[in-house]
Amino acid sequence: MQHAVNLLHPVQAILFDLDGTLVHSTLDFAQIRRDIGCPEGQDVLGFVEALPETEKRLAERIIQGHELTDAYATRVVDGALELLARLHLTGVKTAIVTRNSLEATRIKLETCGINVAHVLTREDAPPKPDPQALLYLSQLWDMAPHACVYIGDYLYDLQAANNAGMHACLYHEKATGEAGLPAFACFADFICHDFNHFESVLQGYLKDSA
Repeated sequence: MQHAVNLLHPVQAILFDLDGTLVHSTLDFAQIRRDIGCPEGQDVLGFVEALPETEKRLAERIIQGHELTDAYATRVVDGALELLARLHLTGVKTAIVTRNSLEATRIKLETCGINVAHVLTREDAPPKPDPQALLYLSQLWDMAPHACVYIGDYLYDLQAANNAGMHACLYHEKATGEAGLPAFACFADFICHDFNHFESVLQGYLKDSA
């Protein structure tokens, strides 16, 4: 098993986003925006945070309703559980950093059988792209940020990794007829399309960037 750890050197920790990365999500952000009056192109959580207290509480309840509906319908991404198991066996630290609420996150992890020691939600730290949650974990583990990889499927994930000084991995499943990578893929250091081959993709990236 020690040999497998060396294959990932100098990476000592892999941090994951949740929705769209470890689990599938059907959250309709366009509908959420309409329900709370958030303008197109504005970050939903940032919009809510700036509302007057009464409106803020109402918007939070609306968002929570959407999140809980999505949580009970979630399913795990192919290869995610197997990757987490391999990383655990090889001694690589793992964690989840999500913009989800604590309750929705708990339901999704239980439903999908995901067991990760460290899980940070928006109740624990400022939401991504703020890097505080990522930096907290690297400090907790007493390791440099550049010894960590953060994997996510959206712009805020990649920006958070960039802001924290971690390796940024875009998780992007290929689908039939897909038009290609999103524009924000430019913020990723490397791209993974399939968790069953994550280690080989990471090794190729580390070799090329050495």
